[in-house]
Amino acid sequence: MVIINIVKYLLKLIKMKALRKHLTTIENLGIVQFETLEDAGFGFRPAGPAIESGGLIIKESAREGVVNSLLAINETPDFLLLTDMDILKGAKQNRVVNSSVLIAPESKTGIDVSCVERLRWDYTSPTFKMSDNSMDPGMRSAKAASVNQEAEGMMKGESTQSRMWGMITSKIACRGSSNPTEDYEKELEEERVKNESFRKIDVHADCNAMMVFVDKKIVALDLFGNREAYGFYFPGLRDAAFQLMGNAPADELIAEAEAFYRLDEYLDEVELNLKLSDVVNGIGTVRRDTREKNPGFELSYRQKPVHLASFVLQ
Repeated sequence: MVIINIVKYLLKLIKMKALRKHLTTIENLGIVQFETLEDAGFGFRPAGPAIESGGLIIKESAREGVVNSLLAINETPDFLLLTDMDILKGAKQNRVVNSSVLIAPESKTGIDVSCVERLRWDYTSPTFKMSDNSMDPGMRSAKAASVNQEAEGMMKGESTQSRMWGMITSKIACRGSSNPTEDYEKELEEERVKNESFRKIDVHADCNAMMVFVDKKIVALDLFGNREAYGFYFPGLRDAAFQLMGNAPADELIAEAEAFYRLDEYLDEVELNLKLSDVVNGIGTVRRDTREKNPGFELSYRQKPVHLASFVLQ
């Protein structure tokens, strides 16, 4: 039994090994795109196109609405992925998915969400559409930490929802923008337009994962179980990373050798700290990294990776 467990562990490390790697730096931002797949990966699809076509319907879980719950109706033959960065627009108020969810073909699935538009509670549409913007790493990391604490029964006082509302209110106050419903998606859209000129980083078709460095510090890691999903989410991940960009002298940019070494080291560290969770939305298996400074999770299905997200709280 011990030998079997060791073999399984070693195989897991092989799966997490970074193969091809590409580094791009802009000012104090470093983005490493890399590959961990030796084949095509698990054939799930990103949920966004299915939402757009009407094959995946996301609506309020009840006519009167429930703030932290939505219903997903998958009318397609595909496994569909919604991630923790996905912002859903419409219905009674905009929401963000709390933790990545794999939705089975031709199924109905309840989804745990947080409200990201605190001062609206009336229908603008019968169902939700997916925003072109993705939740920024700072918000995602705070949400991951709260969701993990709630899953472990360790949450005290503040809830995930109240934490999200508090951070959004602070962002709006800092920017001094006009935002009567405290709509986080509106803030993201304004940031995306402002950073339009920096959208110089293109997706590498041979990759399925991305790590973000700011001022030589690791900020976030996202790994997908196939290249199609990575390609779909890459623009949102890139644009969200640009929100963290500041000004730094040229000698402060991370070097390729250091970036690649720290990527490999971090992948091993994350793997060692993922622990099986009893709390699962949709189908699949969830493992959580409940470390205070490194919240994250891994969603897999039948031992095949779907989405891994890991963050370093600054």
